[in-house]
Amino acid sequence: MTSITYCQMTMNSLIDTIVCLKAYLPYVDQAIVIEGGGNDDSLYYLRNWSQEEPKLKVFLVPWKDNFSEQRNEYLKRVPDNSWVLVSDPDEVFMPDTLQKLQPLIEEAERRGKDMIGFQCRSVSLKGEKRV
Repeated sequence: MTSITYCQMTMNSLIDTIVCLKAYLPYVDQAIVIEGGGNDDSLYYLRNWSQEEPKLKVFLVPWKDNFSEQRNEYLKRVPDNSWVLVSDPDEVFMPDTLQKLQPLIEEAERRGKDMIGFQCRSVSLKGEKRV
């Protein structure tokens, strides 16, 4: 089975980050979260959660107003030969896509590919309602 690592950078987005992690953790081998040092107690919550969830790795990397540097922080922690699944805190793949992730990766590998792209569209929610 192919290894999949979920990566996210976050800051002051605790609720969205929790939603993402709960969605992705069942389908990945590990999750790497780079916390930018916000003021909403995300770091404390996520580090406590990581004590109970062995797949979750949380790192404090103070935000320096540079998205590329912050993304490189999680990429350098991904194990060799692991596929990388990335989203922002406000982006969550649909459950049926996550369920198909492992077979899609296996098919890509059979075809000699090392990347899969997903077409996505933005959907905003207000509570349970799409707006």
